[in-house]
Amino acid sequence: MSPWTKRRHAQLVHRVQTQLFEFALDKGWEFYQTWAVHIPPHRGDKRLPDLLVAPPDSPEFDENQAYGHGTLLVVEITSSDNRTDDLQVKPAEYARAGVPIMLIVDDFSDPRSVTLLSDPREGEYRSMTKVDEGEQVKLPEPFGVELDTGLIFR
Repeated sequence: MSPWTKRRHAQLVHRVQTQLFEFALDKGWEFYQTWAVHIPPHRGDKRLPDLLVAPPDSPEFDENQAYGHGTLLVVEITSSDNRTDDLQVKPAEYARAGVPIMLIVDDFSDPRSVTLLSDPREGEYRSMTKVDEGEQVKLPEPFGVELDTGLIFR
């Protein structure tokens, strides 16, 4: 994990969060950009997603880590030097942790794309939807809202 984020990376996180803000506010959910998700089975294994959405009373592994099953959504923005990890390793880990929904914003694919992963079982996501820039992607319940990928990548 790099200690500094490029501006473009931060912009993409902000644009996803902006589209979810009113909906999450109405539900009383919170956004976290510096809270890790515990990845079982080991005590020290964790991932720090670019964006995490969770209810304010979600269960904690400890004060630094959320239990994946208590979260609602993680968002990862691909990095040019860590793209394989973002697209392959992290989804397997978040599924193993029980994170119900994962969104991968890939600024380096051609065309740029967003991948939605949901329904984690036995260490993998059973549902995957990939859309290209400019298309809508509908998040499953408890969200049930559509994100405009054109607004994310603008």
